[in-house]
Amino acid sequence: MKHFDVVIVGGAVHGASAAYHLAASPDFDGTVCLIEKDPTFQRAATALSAGSIRQQFSTAINIEISLFGVRFLRDVGTILEVEGDRPTIGLHEGGYLFLATDAGAAVLAGNHALQRKLGADIDHLDPAGLKARFPWLSTDEIVAGCHGNTGEGWFDGYGLMQAFRKKAKSLGAELMTG
Repeated sequence: MKHFDVVIVGGAVHGASAAYHLAASPDFDGTVCLIEKDPTFQRAATALSAGSIRQQFSTAINIEISLFGVRFLRDVGTILEVEGDRPTIGLHEGGYLFLATDAGAAVLAGNHALQRKLGADIDHLDPAGLKARFPWLSTDEIVAGCHGNTGEGWFDGYGLMQAFRKKAKSLGAELMTG
């Protein structure tokens, strides 16, 4: 029977990311096993959902994690390269648009201030600014909006999972089915 210092159950994107980050860490001197019960990933959320990222959160930790995440995604081909094979995940930074009525305008403005303070590229727009940027948008009851210019969008989550798995394995993690 084999012994591992860390066993990760669930081999889709979260488990594969954990396996990669452990195996890649110079501070970790152990063995990693990543176990997935369904190697087809037919029912895994990673394969069934759109991968997305945003910085428009209300807490500093979530914003900071997302800022780290988008930097990682932008460089994923270099970071997760294995023997000259550079993965691509189709990152498209199309932004998120959050809208507010009178009831939510103060919260939206407060969140925006925190996001900008931490370095997120988010614009706060009044109805005229929203209409100019999104002419199709009805702003009848909208008093403000926030739009991510960069650092927000979507990507191929399944492709990212496969890249994490391949890189983790190349760094010595063992991948098992069971």
